[in-house]
Amino acid sequence: MYVLIFLSYFLISHVPTQATSCLWSTHLHEIYIQPKVFESSLKAYKTDSLPFVNLIPDFLEQPTGQTVQPLDAPIGNITEYLAYVPAAYNNSPNKLWPLIIFLHGVGEIGTDINRVKNHGLPKELAQGKNLDFIVISPQCNSGSWWSTPVLENFLTQVLLKYNCNPKQIYLTGLSMGGIETWNWAIQDPDLFAAIMPVSATGNPETVGVLRQTPVWVFHGDKDQAVPYAGDKAMVDALRQAGGVVKFTTLKGKHDVWDKVYQDREIFSWLIKYQLP
Repeated sequence: MYVLIFLSYFLISHVPTQATSCLWSTHLHEIYIQPKVFESSLKAYKTDSLPFVNLIPDFLEQPTGQTVQPLDAPIGNITEYLAYVPAAYNNSPNKLWPLIIFLHGVGEIGTDINRVKNHGLPKELAQGKNLDFIVISPQCNSGSWWSTPVLENFLTQVLLKYNCNPKQIYLTGLSMGGIETWNWAIQDPDLFAAIMPVSATGNPETVGVLRQTPVWVFHGDKDQAVPYAGDKAMVDALRQAGGVVKFTTLKGKHDVWDKVYQDREIFSWLIKYQLP
């Protein structure tokens, strides 16, 4: 895994311990990395100068299907997540899999991780949908909201644990999670191969940085919780900036996400894109 190669070398050889705030243990997979290191590692990955093949860790088998996974130590307001691993994962130790990060809405905030299965992509996976993606669905703890720096740290942990292709990371979320989909992608515009906000809104003044990122937006035409006008303004601003964006208006109110994630076309659309 190229990201593992770089992170290992980068942390061992280039970053002073006091600057990284890394918590080391006996296994590479337990490294905890702060946002500045995440940003630096991402930029360095882009150089494709990664000759340190001797630092690749052993492949770790993972439970397949959708399972609850605890973190060894909390990362901000995240202590657990759902991980969907394809059935063929353990038989393909050399394969790098595309990764979808799914962010839930306000109704799933809490400490019962099974609530995340109530809506959206985790619900579809719990009902038996099979995908050729790894799908990671973290949960916000009670009384909190999505935090981009926390999610950056969390993603680093995911990339250290699973055989993911760093050029095929996709981001989607509904309602609160859709809002953070916009926010996170705007903060890290070179990170995601494509994004898919559902029933969301954002800041049209900053969305222009995503003009190189494929975006597919979904919103209900009668949404009163997060008004339709919010996503439309994002789409209009992105198109004006030269962005590649699809906008699907669905008949319904706020909770149109079941229609979205039931449609296999979205996965065919996502997999068409990868970073250069």
